[in-house]
Amino acid sequence: MLFALAYVVLTLFGLASERLGFDRTIRANTEVRRTHSLFQQGLSLFGWLRREIAKSLFDTASRAFNVLTQEGACVAIS
Repeated sequence: MLFALAYVVLTLFGLASERLGFDRTIRANTEVRRTHSLFQQGLSLFGWLRREIAKSLFDTASRAFNVLTQEGACVAIS
């Protein structure tokens, strides 16, 4: 049941990515028709989103740490 739900969600992600034009990034530039299934396109988009969110969170956390250390708000625990 969970697998079926995940399959449907990723297929819908693939459909959305195809309508937005993201499918052009995963197929050869000479190909006109679809070369990857909607599921595979959704999986690719989900992986990209996951990496971007993780990168964004890491950047935000490192900026916050830099601000805190520059302001002297962090105190070393001895």
